[in-house]
Amino acid sequence: MSAKHLGRYSLAEEKFNRMLAIDPTLHRVRLELASTLIAAGKYEEARRPLQEVRSASPPPEVAENVDRLLLLIDDKTRSV
Repeated sequence: MSAKHLGRYSLAEEKFNRMLAIDPTLHRVRLELASTLIAAGKYEEARRPLQEVRSASPPPEVAENVDRLLLLIDDKTRSV
C-alpha cells in the first residue's frame, strides 16, 4: 500500500501479485491491484482482477464499486 501511495505503481503491482500468488482468495488485494493498475494507466490489465472480484459474488457495496471502476475503464478506453 505504501508503494501505491508513493506512486511506485510497478512495485505495488509486483507486491500485490506476489500476495495473490500465495493466496488467490484475497479479493481485497485484487481490488487494490486493480486500483493500482488504473492509477498507472493500465486500464485493460485492471479489467481482469475486477471481473474476478465481481464473479466471486461480493457484498452489494463492493459489487457497486467494482461496476463503477469497470465503467471508468470503459470510458477511458472508448475510442471516439
